[in-house]
Amino acid sequence: LFSGGLDNKVRLWDLKTGEMMRFFSGHVSPINDVAVSRDGLFAVSASKDKTLVVWSVGTGSIIHVLKGHNKEVNSVEIAPDNRTIVSGSSDRTLKVWDARTGELRHTLLGHSHIVNAIAIHRTGRLLASASADKTIRVWRFG
Repeated sequence: LFSGGLDNKVRLWDLKTGEMMRFFSGHVSPINDVAVSRDGLFAVSASKDKTLVVWSVGTGSIIHVLKGHNKEVNSVEIAPDNRTIVSGSSDRTLKVWDARTGELRHTLLGHSHIVNAIAIHRTGRLLASASADKTIRVWRFG
């Protein structure tokens, strides 16, 4: 289990013992969301510091720091194929990133207020985003 905290750290917990196994340090502001790849090899944290950090689960090291949002990042998801990361931000955008290279692929526009949550369908073909503008948008994806 991963959790993000107000102390700017991401923590990995052992579900059987309830003990913290490792913490990941690299953000300069609190963590809003954490997603884990389906293969369990990497995790991505979204922060109030306007960045996402891609972490190696095995070593705790930083793989990529994703910069592109101009306000806090509220939500993050990883596509089922582990190749794509999607983030939602207070800047009213969703950004689609290449998980392997950290490169920004696309910016999705359409919400008139902050993006609070995102979800990727299990097929990887649809993306849903929820916003404080009181809308949910469904995007063709993948």
